[in-house]
Amino acid sequence: VEIHIVPDRLIHDPIAADCASPPSTGFAEVPASLLVEQMSEGFFATTADLVVTVFNGSAERLLGRRRQEIVGRGLFEAFPEVQGSVFQEHYERVLRTREALELEAYFGVAPYANWYAVRAFPIEAGLGVLFRVTTAQRAAQTELDTYRQNLEARVAERTRELEEAQAALRQAERLAAIGTLAAGLAPELNNPNGAGALAARKQRAPPTTPPPTA
Repeated sequence: VEIHIVPDRLIHDPIAADCASPPSTGFAEVPASLLVEQMSEGFFATTADLVVTVFNGSAERLLGRRRQEIVGRGLFEAFPEVQGSVFQEHYERVLRTREALELEAYFGVAPYANWYAVRAFPIEAGLGVLFRVTTAQRAAQTELDTYRQNLEARVAERTRELEEAQAALRQAERLAAIGTLAAGLAPELNNPNGAGALAARKQRAPPTTPPPTA
């Protein structure tokens, strides 16, 4: 489970914003409820007692539940599988501390078994939650990590093979040099006449005359 505390406090209720006087121009004229509905992320909002008040289309798609089954019910009544999970713990923490939290965690209970990236934050009415299913991204990252590890292992093995080959080549070059030297000496060492002639030449060498003394 990866958890991050987000220092900002998000106390703006996007649904309650519909009741405010609309601005005169620009992007802000779009109703907040419409923006929430168009999000690619799942979004739901609850009261301070965790009764669900908003459940957008992406939440329906990602969790396979219709909003008519969810809105107006307690969050853990609608989703009893979540009770006792890290998600319950952190939703209640956000309500208690009024600090936003981000976490990515695996939820292993069917039919919702998946990795989820979640941002939970306080709103005026209670709790807001944005979430994405990240199972595919996790699988892709795991595959990439495995590929990288295998590649690094192959590079290390190839490097070791090259180092061993270079060491063997250096050894072969040293042996070749010794062999060349031995081949040059072999005719005289292996031929008795040649060895005798060599000794005779040494014997016929004129003696060294000492310098005259005064």
